[in-house]
Amino acid sequence: MALRAGIDATNWSNLRGDGRFARNLIRSLVELHPQTEWTLYASSELADEAPDGAAVRVVGRDADVALRGPLALARIALTVRGDELDVFLSPSVFSWFPVAGVPSVVGVHDAIATTHPRQIFPRLRDRQLWRVKQGLAVRRAGRLFTISAAARAEIAAALGIDSGSIALVPAAADPVFSPRPREQVENVLAKLGLSPERGCFVYASGINPRKGLETLVGAYAGLRAAHGSDEVPPLVVVGSTRRAAPNPLSAAREAVAAMGLRDAVLFPGFVPDEDLACLYCGATAAISPSRAEGFGLSAVEAAACEVPVVLSDIPAHRETLGDTALLFPAGDQAALRDHLERLLGDRRGTRRIGARCRAAASRFSWADSARRLHALLLEAAGPEPQ
Repeated sequence: MALRAGIDATNWSNLRGDGRFARNLIRSLVELHPQTEWTLYASSELADEAPDGAAVRVVGRDADVALRGPLALARIALTVRGDELDVFLSPSVFSWFPVAGVPSVVGVHDAIATTHPRQIFPRLRDRQLWRVKQGLAVRRAGRLFTISAAARAEIAAALGIDSGSIALVPAAADPVFSPRPREQVENVLAKLGLSPERGCFVYASGINPRKGLETLVGAYAGLRAAHGSDEVPPLVVVGSTRRAAPNPLSAAREAVAAMGLRDAVLFPGFVPDEDLACLYCGATAAISPSRAEGFGLSAVEAAACEVPVVLSDIPAHRETLGDTALLFPAGDQAALRDHLERLLGDRRGTRRIGARCRAAASRFSWADSARRLHALLLEAAGPEPQ
């Protein structure tokens, strides 16, 4: 009898972060294991995006899946309860909901919402709701997994659980992130008023207080002051924000204006993946100055496009890209500025760094992660159904 597996797909519409993780993992799971009977529980019909071979059930239309209240959780749980499932997968604890009587596998991507809760949930009520929900999810899980060894150590310490009980299922670059044809790159750069000859620095690591955007803005201002506007390419800050207080995007815009850099720093907002891949391919460097990450997916995606990556020296970045990237102490504007200055004057060296970064990113694949996760589902389900 085939394994009957349910998957929480209610964060499918989240175009970044855990939504991207869930979409790529679900597609690989269904493709690699067609013998399993897959049912996706989603907040919409998923239109043509659902992978062939998976059924889709709509179980709610919550605007913010991380902050469902008890009634919403109970409503979804009752909807799923009548289905005959052998195991249930929650790719991310952020969108988790309980499923009674079914073994579960739950992903916890990082400990940031526990160690820095105010950066993720500014309101006290939301932080309280999150603590209760995460606690239930972790206690009820048959198996837990996370996306890096660095995240595993931090989660174990933050939640007081044995790190050996947390399996590893790494993320990987979405297939769209790869070297792109020159014409496509030039077209995307032109839409933003950029030129391939001059290049640009790209930040696309999310708009959140922990991401260190102020470090990058300060380093970039120092670089412009030292070299002048003609020698330093523009800085492109990609992304929008929600739930963060104070708003780091507004703070970055104000800092840019105060430094007289309004014409040098672009804020295009959300950029579709195809355009973002082209933007990376036309960039001088991609930069992630974050203070905390579970994996650092945006850095791996940039590296997959063969662009040099400049990263804060934190455990997750060291684990994923290591010394193939240019690392600097988190928060150190001078060290970051030195790396950017080095890239400006060494085009041949820049290409070598980009090639090394791409090779490091290629170590991660969604197929490998899907195989690891399917093994966890089988373990949690127990003996094969008769």
